[in-house]
Order: sequence, then C-alpha cells, then structure tokens
Amino acid sequence: MDLRIFIQDQNTGDEGFYAKNRDGWEIDGIQTLTVSPGDCRAMLSGTLRRMFVGTLDVLEPLCRLAVQEENGWMPVFLICGHFPGDVESGKQFIREAREKEWPCGVILWELPLLEAVNRAEHILGTFRLWQRSFSGRRGGSRIRALVETCWELSSCPVALLGKDYRLLAWCGLEHGENYLGGQLLSRGRLEPEELEGIRSRQDIAVQYIRARASIVGSILLWRPLEMAHLDYCLPVMAEALEGWMKQAGQYTSMGISDRRLVFEKFIYDLLEGALGEGDTRMNEKLARTAQINGFGGDPYFVCVVFKYKEAGNRPLNPCVYPLKQRYPAGDFAIYRRSIVGLIPIKHRGPEELKLDALEKYLAGQGLIAGISGAGRRMEYFYTFYLMAEEALKLGADGNGSRVCCFEDFRMTYMLDLCRSAFVQRHGHQRQIYLCHPSLADLTAYDAQHHTDLFKVLSTYLKCCKNLTKTGRELSYHRNTVMNKLRKIQEVTGLSLEDDGIYPTLLFSCLMYEEMGE
Repeated sequence: MDLRIFIQDQNTGDEGFYAKNRDGWEIDGIQTLTVSPGDCRAMLSGTLRRMFVGTLDVLEPLCRLAVQEENGWMPVFLICGHFPGDVESGKQFIREAREKEWPCGVILWELPLLEAVNRAEHILGTFRLWQRSFSGRRGGSRIRALVETCWELSSCPVALLGKDYRLLAWCGLEHGENYLGGQLLSRGRLEPEELEGIRSRQDIAVQYIRARASIVGSILLWRPLEMAHLDYCLPVMAEALEGWMKQAGQYTSMGISDRRLVFEKFIYDLLEGALGEGDTRMNEKLARTAQINGFGGDPYFVCVVFKYKEAGNRPLNPCVYPLKQRYPAGDFAIYRRSIVGLIPIKHRGPEELKLDALEKYLAGQGLIAGISGAGRRMEYFYTFYLMAEEALKLGADGNGSRVCCFEDFRMTYMLDLCRSAFVQRHGHQRQIYLCHPSLADLTAYDAQHHTDLFKVLSTYLKCCKNLTKTGRELSYHRNTVMNKLRKIQEVTGLSLEDDGIYPTLLFSCLMYEEMGE
C-alpha cells in the first residue's frame, strides 16, 4: 500500500514528500512548489491515504478538495494547524471544519511545548468549541486535556510526540483509555530519568498503536527543533502510519476502518442525492466492505439515527465507538449533526437491539435514537433513514423515552401520508372528507349533548369490538358500554354488527383523532 507524507519547511516554504521506496523511507526531493488546486487534487487522487503537514494556506485547499473529490473524500490522516500569526483565521478554519465535519486533527509546529499548549488552548479552549476548562491545569493535566480535545475534534487517535519524537501521550486508541508517559512537570519538561523511561517504552507504544488502531489518526507534534531532524521524526511517524494502514482494511474490534470510511461515503452520497432511490449501486458499494453483503447471515436490517436531545456544540465522534461496541455487526457514520447506523438483525422486530440497555446508555450520553422498520433491500435504505428520522420527530413529544421505534408510530405516519396525499390531490385542507360521513353526525351530537359517544366508538373499534376490553379502557361497566353503543347506532343509522364497515370506521376514527377534530 502506498503512503506519502506531504511536508513543508516552515522556514523556507520548501515542500515535498516523504515517500517509501524499495530502500525504505526517504525524503522525495524537497523542492520549492507553488501549491495550486491542481497540485492538491493530484495529492488526493486515487485511493491513497496520506498525512499532510503544513500551514493553513496549504491545508485549507486540501481539506476542501478532500470533501469534493470522490476518491479522496475521506483522508484517514489529515493534520491541520499551526495558524501562523492570525489566530482568528485559525478559529474560522476550525469552525468551518467542524460544521462540515472534515476529518481533521491539529499540529503545532516549531513551538516550545508550553507555547504550543498555550496556542492550542487559545484556539480550542477560548473559542469554546468544547466546554473544557484549561484553567488551573498544570503540567501533565494540561497536556492530557489538550490531547483529549484534539481527539474530540478529529475522532481519530491522537498522539503527542516529545522533542526527541518519543511518544508522550495519546488518546482515543481504546475507548476511555488514555496514556501519559512520565510525570510532566509544571515547567513543561521531563526529568532525564522520566525521559529515559519513555525511550524504553517507545517500542511498546508503537506496537500498542499498531495493534489497537485500525485507522490512521492525528499526531499532535511538539517539534522545537530544526528541519534537519525530520530524518529522525518521520521514520517514527511512518512506522506507526504504515502499521495503521496495513490494518485499515480489517474490521477490528475498534470498529473504525476502511469499512467505516466506505460506509460514510455511501451515507454521504445517498443523503446528498448522488445515489437515487432504488439505485442498485448501493449494494455494489456496500458489498466492497468487509462482509457487509448478506449481513453475515442476518436477513434484515434497521436504520438507527442518533442525535443529541438538546441542541448544542458537543461532538458526536466520541459516541461512535461505544455504539460499535454495543452493535459489533453494525456500521455507523456521522452525517451532519447525527450518527446514522445500519444494524443487521435476525427478525423484523427491534427487540434484539436490547432497547432497555440502549435507553440507559442514551440517557447517560444525552442522546435520543430513532429506529426504522426492518428491511431487506439496501437500495431502498434512504426510505428506512426517513423512517428513523420520522420516528424521532413523532416521538419527540411522547412519553419521555429516548428510543423511538417507527413501528410504534407506523399508523400515525400512514395517516399523515393519507392526509398529505389528499391535500396534494384536492388542493384544500378538509381531510375530514376522507372519513365516513356518519362521524360528523356523531361528533355534532357529542358537542350538543356533552356526551362521549365518539370516544366510546373509537375505543370499541380499537378493542376489536370486545365489550369487556372497551369497558376496562373507559372505566365503564359492560352494560354502560352496550347502552352507549345502541345510542351510537341510533344517531348514525349504522349497524355495528356489520363487519364490512368495521375497517372504514376504524380508519375514520383514527383520522379524526389525528386531525384533532
């Protein structure tokens, strides 16, 4: 697999590639380049995954093209940062990257450690993209907060390299697990014995990254040394990168790999209109990912949409891995301000999703979830996405549950479609004309005599004309229900014993209740 690291000399502006050839890794001709859109497009062409190191003016067009170009839509390793001079431009860039959900990390180049931390805190903390307080933190706690913040930005593993390019800290390689090498003192440096300890753990750290991470993440690099030391720095990064990339096609327990990238591309194409409903290319696209074709023997799938219940600026990226742990056979992608999931199931009901446990998890994270009906045809996945979104809308004012299943609202949705179709065809809002005309007489009688005959009729029909169940629902004696039903037949002139009119009356009552008339 090809890997090229784009680098830029901050002092001279010279740019080039650090590439692997038959003799190993070496600088591929540092030369002065004018980075044009064409050059950026060439860098992103094909299916190569590359790391980019450079200033804002270089990285911004790369980011934009990464979103536009089909083959380079999601570079798995993209470092953005070191906003030279103009902090406001850096803030604006981060804001735009966050809004468009660009896959970006942060690099601080040619800065002493504490200055790098201060710059990052100013850009990330003061701007309050994430409500994380850096005040009062010293030494290692500040570094930990900075690395965790960068992880939240990129949704990728983040590593901090020290002045000798040894790994000092990382975050996000395994959910909830962070590592801080040595005790960082308040003056921002390591004691010699602590530095020696990190050196001895370097090989272990690299092996840990290669074993755990199935996607290339962002590296936060503290590099106060001159350009000449790239020959030491880049091999260390390249070794980890190459290990990451070799595992990119494997579907590991981390759940973030080329499979996720392909699924995110599929979701983006589908929801942005690049794929039409019923387009069989959806099956072809998903079949290219690991074992997704056929869903591992499970005949059905559901679409699940996760969102924060309260609108805000919290990132969704940290929620993807726990969901993947909960549903290992599923695929998840971030789209706009939601996580879209495709989860295979064995039966049409959602019970095997363990809704009670999911409810508890969502409550702890402040999330809500909409679950579609079960389907089998992937080319109509967009329909199931709309089902999940509709479940969220219809369940928003429900009983307070954070899990909204479309099956609980299917009849409401069907009635709403009937009403919409009526308005579209007839050009007015009097959907009452869809209903049996006898209900108009019945509701008029209720209004005049202050009775509840319509409620009795509706409940009776919903209870499949069972008198005992109807009485229990209304807290009426069975004889009272019978008397009211006789009155209903007298007012409407209908025979409730006629099974032929039962479905029409039931539909009409449901439509009346939906309209609130």
